[in-house]
Order: sequence, then structure tokens, then C-alpha cells
Amino acid sequence: MFRQHSLIRATGGAATGSSHKDQCFLPCCDYRKLNLVAFAGSLLYIGYIVGYSQSSQLGTFPFGAGAEQTAYSSPPALRTSTASPGVEGVEGGSAASDAVMDGKNDKKSFMSSAEDMAVGQGAVDYNRDKPATSINLIGERHSGTNWINDHLQDCFGDQIAVESEFTRFKHWFQFDDSSVRNGEAVVIAMFRDPYDWVEAMRERPHHAHDHADCTDLECPDCECRSMDWKDFVSKPWIGPRGPADKDLMVRAKAEGRKLEVEGCLAGYRFDEVIPCLPEDSVDKEGYSSYMYELMHDGSNRAYGSIIDLRREKLLNFLTVPRMNGVRAFFPQRYEGLVLKGTEDFLKSLEEVTGLTAKCTPFEGTGVVKHKNVEPEFMEWMNEYHDWATEGMIGYQKREPVKMQEVKMQESEQSVFSSRRMTFESQK
Repeated sequence: MFRQHSLIRATGGAATGSSHKDQCFLPCCDYRKLNLVAFAGSLLYIGYIVGYSQSSQLGTFPFGAGAEQTAYSSPPALRTSTASPGVEGVEGGSAASDAVMDGKNDKKSFMSSAEDMAVGQGAVDYNRDKPATSINLIGERHSGTNWINDHLQDCFGDQIAVESEFTRFKHWFQFDDSSVRNGEAVVIAMFRDPYDWVEAMRERPHHAHDHADCTDLECPDCECRSMDWKDFVSKPWIGPRGPADKDLMVRAKAEGRKLEVEGCLAGYRFDEVIPCLPEDSVDKEGYSSYMYELMHDGSNRAYGSIIDLRREKLLNFLTVPRMNGVRAFFPQRYEGLVLKGTEDFLKSLEEVTGLTAKCTPFEGTGVVKHKNVEPEFMEWMNEYHDWATEGMIGYQKREPVKMQEVKMQESEQSVFSSRRMTFESQK
């Protein structure tokens, strides 16, 4: 995040008093030259201060040949203007220290590092002697995971386990635990263009039932409507707890038990997920089972916006190569696979696993169609989203356009080397 530095120009005090008016204490009394020297020195000092401050705050992402290298600032996330409510039933939720968000809690922090930046730029292969034991796919909702999972099942499913999870289900935060994963997994993380992903989540917020407009429906099985984009992005990423969770809270209080240590859905703690108990995770037709992940940093709060969830999920996925049981890691953008096809991607998997794909690769379309979104939404994303983090996997700001079909040519997507493939995301 850029910090504004107030640059105060140093000005020499004017000589006062007639007795000193014409005195000179230097060998040369050409004050015009002295003023020029002083001015040049001030410019050098100001340049040093500005250059240092910006170099410590900018993150750059190297693009492929012919592409411009772009510097990304880290604008304030929506959390600075949208309150993150405390978690119901957990003490100290709203008063949690912001030190965690500043990366001061090393255990829970997902602040980007030089190693994470390198991971975001291409495949990681540890070249171990042991053979791969599984192919594991992770990725947020609407990021092409269903498509790629089915494709991998066709290509390798009769030779190796192909799973839509690593230490948790594919959509959720992953964690490091050698008792859960101690083999040689080839992990594929899918990503999607941030504008398209937020819009897809607005249209169909899988698992996030409270982010769909169902207020006017007369029956529980009726189709919900999408929220207005402004309401959607400004609504904290949280929903109410159900009766089973509330009963658990009453029993825990009566028995003197701490809710934070309760085991919940997907291996989360009570202060990390809503709901905790599966009885409250109601399945809604077309929207999957009800579940909200809370801030994954130990602060006991909900994310202020879906863009805050995206940032933390992206950083979490980029830590997977450092977790136990990972043999290789492939960050893949949905747009890249649609654009160029899956042939190169499958060849890379063949090299890592030693297997032969028994399928026909998808051919690239040569073009990617972005979602039609309001220009005001793109302006909001450009202002409040964390583009420094997006730059780690090659995404950058786009200029707002009128609501019409937008096509992205291949030349605009030459982000990674041909061997490592570019990325893409879709449902």
C-alpha cells in the first residue's frame, strides 16, 4: 500500500539585520550559484526519498515478450470502509487486533513473499525420486474446476487418483498437515479473471446463500435473484447461524466449554466458519450447501467484502507448494486454457507424473469473452481491489468499457513462457 510522504522543501533562513546584509563568509559570494547548488541538492534528496518509498511498496510482474511490465500498487481493501462484523458467539470478534492484517502474526499471516511471487509465475516441480500419488485440483467457485476435473479424470483417471480437494474441498482454504497429506501430490490451482469471477459469484453465489436476493420468494425452492452489484460487493461475507449452531452455543456456555476449539465443517473451528454443524448447512437447489468461511487469520471476523475473501484465498493457494505432501504445483488461469487449449498443460502433467494422457486435448478458441459488466463496477474494482496480489498470477486492471461483448486477443495473454502455459478460470 502506498504511503504518502509529505515532502517539505528546506529553505534557508533569510539574513536579517542590516549589519549582516552585505557580509560573505564563503570564498565565493556569488549567491546565485550557491542557490542553484542548494536547489540541486534538494532535488537529489527528494528524489532519493520518493524513489525509496515507492521501490519498497511496488510489486512488479514480468510479462512475456512484447508485453509491458506494469507496476502494481496495493490500494486499501474494502475493509477500510466496510466494517467486518464480529463472529456470533465468539468473544472479542469485533475487537480483534489489526496487527494480523499487517502481517505481524507470522503463524496466520498470508502476506506475499518473494517465494510466493515466484510460485505465481509458473509451475513448481520438486523433481523428487518418488512417483506422483495423486492429482489434486483446487480453485474457487466459478473458476473452471468442474471442467478441468472432468478433463483430468478422462485423461488420467484410470492411472492415478484425481481428486477435487487437497487438505480440504477444492473451494476452501487449504492447510498444512502431514497427517492428512504425506504422499506426492500434483496440485493444480485454478484462477479466474477477478472482474469475471466477482460477477459470476454475484449471478450465482454458490454456498453463500445470504448473498442472493431471496426476500420476495413465497416458496423455499423458488429461484433467487442476483443482488445489485453495489449491494453485493459491499455486503460483508457472512450469513446467520442456524438453530443447531445456536443450540451448541447455549450448551457450550452452560458446560464452560470454549467454542473456538469446537470441530466444525471441513475441519474448521467454530470461529472460522458459518455454520459449524452440518445440520445448518442446508442445500439450496442451484446454490449448493450453505457455508461461509470467516477471516482466515485468527481475528474472529467476517471478510468485509468478497474481494477480501478472494485476496486471502489467492495467497493461501500460493502457499500450497510449501505444504507437506506436494510433489508439484501448477497455478492455472482459466482464460489461458480456454485461449490456447489444454495440450501443453497435459504435456506438463505427463512430465511430472510419468503417465500418458489417454484423452484428446481441448483445442484453444483463440479468444476469451469477458462478462458484460457495468463500467462503474470496473471502476470500483480498479479502486478498491488488491491488484498487487492479482499481479502475482498475472492479472491486471482493465479499463472500464460499455456493457458489450469484450474479446481478449492472444497477444494480450502472453504472460508466461510457452512451456508453463498461461492460466484461466471458469465454472
